[in-house]
Amino acid sequence: MTLLIDRWYNTIVFLLIMTLLSACSGLAGEVEIVRTLELPPTALPVVAATFDNVASMEQGAQIYAQNCVRCHGISGVGDGEFVQNGQIQNIPDFTDSQTIQDESLQSWFDTITNGRIENLMPPWAGSLTEEERWAVALYTYTMSYDEAIVAQGQQVYDANCATCHAPDGAGQEDAPSLLGLVSYNEADLATTHTTHVSALELDIDSADIEAVTQYTRLLSSESRELIDPTTIVVSAPQVATTEEANVPLNDAQSPQATVAIPQTTGVIRGRILQGTEGGGAVEGLNAVVHIYDSQLREQIAEYTVGEDGTYQYDEVIIRPDYAYRMTTNYNGVNYSSPIQVGDPNVSDMQMDVTVYETGATPDDIHITSRATQANLSNQGLYIIEVIDLINTSDRAFILEDIAGLSEPASVSFTIPEGAQLQLEHTDPNRILLSADGLRVYDATPILPNSEHYVQFSYLLPIDNAQGISQTIDYTIAGTIAYFVETSHLQFEGDDFQRVDTRIFNNREYGVYEAHIIAVGDTLDYSIILDDNPLASRSTDTQAIPRETIALVFVLIGILFVILAGVLIYRGRQNATPSNMPQNTDAEVILQQIAQLDDAFDAGDIDKSTYQQQRNQLKAQLRDIMKTTK
Repeated sequence: MTLLIDRWYNTIVFLLIMTLLSACSGLAGEVEIVRTLELPPTALPVVAATFDNVASMEQGAQIYAQNCVRCHGISGVGDGEFVQNGQIQNIPDFTDSQTIQDESLQSWFDTITNGRIENLMPPWAGSLTEEERWAVALYTYTMSYDEAIVAQGQQVYDANCATCHAPDGAGQEDAPSLLGLVSYNEADLATTHTTHVSALELDIDSADIEAVTQYTRLLSSESRELIDPTTIVVSAPQVATTEEANVPLNDAQSPQATVAIPQTTGVIRGRILQGTEGGGAVEGLNAVVHIYDSQLREQIAEYTVGEDGTYQYDEVIIRPDYAYRMTTNYNGVNYSSPIQVGDPNVSDMQMDVTVYETGATPDDIHITSRATQANLSNQGLYIIEVIDLINTSDRAFILEDIAGLSEPASVSFTIPEGAQLQLEHTDPNRILLSADGLRVYDATPILPNSEHYVQFSYLLPIDNAQGISQTIDYTIAGTIAYFVETSHLQFEGDDFQRVDTRIFNNREYGVYEAHIIAVGDTLDYSIILDDNPLASRSTDTQAIPRETIALVFVLIGILFVILAGVLIYRGRQNATPSNMPQNTDAEVILQQIAQLDDAFDAGDIDKSTYQQQRNQLKAQLRDIMKTTK
């Protein structure tokens, strides 16, 4: 049981503190499965930069090295000291371009300014000037940029944009300034550039758009150059040792002590409550108070409760840059109160903790939602699973002596054969893999009356994504949905119905919901590569000779004619890609799509016309399929 206690402590205690799964959740770039993005603006307005047009990347790098590396690491990948020692988990990777896709520079700056003390992200408004905060915001925001891409962006900008917007991006006459643009997230900025390029009919492809987007952002830097973080030499501030951290509760030791931060001396009181009817006594348990300052240093004090389970700490410094919680361990499981941020106007803080007996069964576990996202990557399918659960009993759910596991765990889920867990969306301290690699386990207990979710991700070879069968092990009390990227993938499954289309992270996803199912049933489906020729024009397929592609299309076309028969053959002879009637016959529309693909591949129609007409045909086909279900 020791391993469970340690794992439970490292995972649940700190995840309770970091309720948004990040020490800097406002800077995180986690994929949001069920959220849609607002449409970006169609033209660049004149945006007044709020940091005097330019910021110093060098200054930002110095500030980062001095204050941020203990969490985020020297290079920004999220491997700092506090991550290495297990205090913090799920730090965002600043070097991953997806981290900033939905974040504007303004929201980045706001998080640095205000902090998220409940998630142990300190506010820097009191210790950094506005200029310094903009500098470190721009520096960290651009950590995912690439020098070669930035150089490419400069070439594109100088050749196509500098005449109107000025070489330094300050704008002139009717062309707006490109400095600042703090309200644009990365995806919006790229889309805006794409719209502008299309309107001016410039010869700029998607790779150039990405490059000029990065360079445009760097126009707000004095140097317009990236800085290698490993070249910054700054002495890190001294971190308190464990002995230094456990100081008296009334000893304010914030590094911002020179700033006039309001505080009061108050009381922290509360009770340990038994949440299971007929459960054991709480007398003799330790009520442990944890106080975190803005630099993540922790003060701890313990109080052994009596028969009534009450505790009280007097003369406690209460400050708005401190976070407070109370924990206790009962039968090998750690329980915690909600995190509270100090309020100097409240001198009496109440924090209760409820403990539970173990003994809940799988029948007590209900899935309130399960969302699966499928994307195509260079290595195969990248799958993210997010499952929300609820324990309907008044006992904690934890199972011991699980075959193939050396420690206790709770819920488990099947994964396809050949799946390889990926750490980007999987907590290795929490998600355990069975010996045969076909099931994942959650090592944390599921408590009653609290939200519980399980998240993991895996890579799956595309050949293994056909004929997937996943067993339903728990009662379904909500929706099971699959979000499948439509530009590359097709989803097939008799147990599913397509219900919606969503746009997020600048990608379109088809949403498929499972029919009503029960415990013991299986979900059977396949994810296959789309035959969309645009999807096949990736970096790898561009190397295929055009003659080979043409031959493949000819062979496919011959096979299609043989199988489709006279009806489709006649339809192919009568339809033209530039004049497509609104047919109601699904087979005719399918042959029109095939003909349109052939015409595009032969270079008979331009990309814009091809995409527009193909989307129209696909929309007609979807309507027909809906009416024939």
